[in-house]
Amino acid sequence: MIVSIAMAVYNGEQYIRQQLESFISQDRLPDELVICDDGSTDGTVKIIEDMMVSFPFKVRLYKNEWNLGYCKNFEKAISICEGDLVFLSDQDDFWFKDKISTLCNWMEERPNLLIAQSDMEITDSNLLSSGVTQLNNFLGLGYTKNDFITGCGAVIRKKLLQVALPFPDSGWGHDNWLFSIGFNIGQTDVYERPLMYYRRHGSAASNHFASSVKKLSKWDALKKSGLSDATIGWKNEIQRCQDVSERICAAVESGLCPSNSNIINDNIRKLSLKIDALNYRIFIVGIPRWRRFFSAFLFWLRDGYKPFKGWKSFIKDCIRP
Repeated sequence: MIVSIAMAVYNGEQYIRQQLESFISQDRLPDELVICDDGSTDGTVKIIEDMMVSFPFKVRLYKNEWNLGYCKNFEKAISICEGDLVFLSDQDDFWFKDKISTLCNWMEERPNLLIAQSDMEITDSNLLSSGVTQLNNFLGLGYTKNDFITGCGAVIRKKLLQVALPFPDSGWGHDNWLFSIGFNIGQTDVYERPLMYYRRHGSAASNHFASSVKKLSKWDALKKSGLSDATIGWKNEIQRCQDVSERICAAVESGLCPSNSNIINDNIRKLSLKIDALNYRIFIVGIPRWRRFFSAFLFWLRDGYKPFKGWKSFIKDCIRP
């Protein structure tokens, strides 16, 4: 099994040396490391070039002619990788020495897994652990394991990339797109033991609420989401559902995905139903509050809120501004 690491970097001189050192210290070394630099103006490239001559595995460094942005830079790095398994890496974290070996073994034992990720310990800028893990924060906020998506902990099977590449141009994050495709054409999962330090600092590219160094709860989620206007988010979600559905249908038509798969056909149907449900929720909150209850109640009786938070979403729709 060939193992690749796809690493996207940009002005990461402060922390990148430690991340690269964690690759060298793996008890199962990668076969290749592909690094795409997105036009760094600091010492990032110099650090990489100085270190790569002594790496015990193949390293390929690509310097973009112009800035592609975070997502497209990852897309480029992933597309260049030759591995059967591709690990994604940010520039500022730190991998435990058994991360590659553990996830390789885990994926080998589960041939139906297309994409997976490990939990991670959240740390401060000096890698001092907060005692909190990213997965526990997601679960504490009331989400499920299926909602836990962080690209820096991911490992991807080549079979998934044949469907997921190229990325759409409609504002997706690279990790959300990969996990959405993986979930809808096969299986995804989470290895629940932390296998890396997830460094939080002022210039971190990801600022998800669940990355807080304090332990989070459902009350924190309620305070964060509140009852604000959700229509823009719903419209974005409709676009995402359409993107996933169109890509999977194209993959089925081209033979990359089986046309007789019950999982795939059922998920395409669910995506269509979710699009209809989101459009109807937009309609509900677009009418005056005093007229919403009856429409929302009928929608609830028809299981329209099933893809969301059930009765909680029903109540929110009745009282949103």
